[in-house]
Amino acid sequence: MMKFSLCRYVAYPMALLTILAGWWFLDPNGELLGADADGRAIMTLDDDSDTARALAFKQSELRDRIDYKERLLTGYLRGDYTLRELAREFARVNAYDETTLHMMRCAYPGESDEEKAANNVYDYLKGRQLPENEQNLLLERARTEIDCLFPH
Repeated sequence: MMKFSLCRYVAYPMALLTILAGWWFLDPNGELLGADADGRAIMTLDDDSDTARALAFKQSELRDRIDYKERLLTGYLRGDYTLRELAREFARVNAYDETTLHMMRCAYPGESDEEKAANNVYDYLKGRQLPENEQNLLLERARTEIDCLFPH
């Protein structure tokens, strides 16, 4: 049974939509921007636009962060990392982008960025496509680690 994941189905699409929405508007120099079928930035008038380069960099940076977090989660599933290690790394990675950091702080419960990041990791894990019994064990393991790390 699929569980609703606020992070996967609301917060991340909203962040991505916000970033991608700028591609369909004119930059201050009047150059029209867009995206190709693979989501890479394309320019229709001037490929040397500073705005176009900035948007392409931002989009690439976001994709790289998501890919990195997915690799970390795969390591967690294999037992290579603890939830604390993942939470610290998620918090570190999120700190490089003010928008992502702000969204994490607003979307997740916790008294510190590390606790909020731990809940962010938990939400990522809920979005994993695993057999139900494996999913339940994974989430129980993660919830137990969070409760031990951040007792309230």
